[in-house]
Amino acid sequence: MAERARPAKGLTNRQLVAQAIVQGMKEAGINLVAGLPDSWLSPCLEMVRDDGDFIYVPVVNESQGIAVCAGAWLGGKKPAMVMEGSGLLVSAEVLMRLSSFQIPFVMIISRRGTIGEAFSFAYPIGWSLEPMLQALRIPYAMPHSHQEVSRLIQWAQASVQGFKQPAAILITCEVIQ
Repeated sequence: MAERARPAKGLTNRQLVAQAIVQGMKEAGINLVAGLPDSWLSPCLEMVRDDGDFIYVPVVNESQGIAVCAGAWLGGKKPAMVMEGSGLLVSAEVLMRLSSFQIPFVMIISRRGTIGEAFSFAYPIGWSLEPMLQALRIPYAMPHSHQEVSRLIQWAQASVQGFKQPAAILITCEVIQ
């Protein structure tokens, strides 16, 4: 097994991933981010909140965040939703209903419940996430390092603009830990 690259001095992998997510969103032209913090992606949302290039909308429920993204796109913004994988399950009905309206936005989702996960609650979320994305016909990609994150977000944004549907980037334990 290849040895993992060590984080830059003073930065954790979560911080490196957060930087890569924010950089990717900026380079993709994303300018509004709805989010519900989870332990893996909180550093990203903290950076977004403090960055004047974004409008940050904290939400109390992922379905609400999806609705915020839809409204933002209708208002001329390029939105993204940042959430935990369980949030996809919470927002599935809203995503399904929106699918016929061709509203594009990127979802950045922590993919919990994979090898390396320390919490048993996350395993059902892990095995249900990809089948749920497939059932909703939402394309997704999983970067294998923090270096890939920014590029995949840019590709996802180009894709959603082209086919007018959401796309997801799944952040795995392999990348964030």
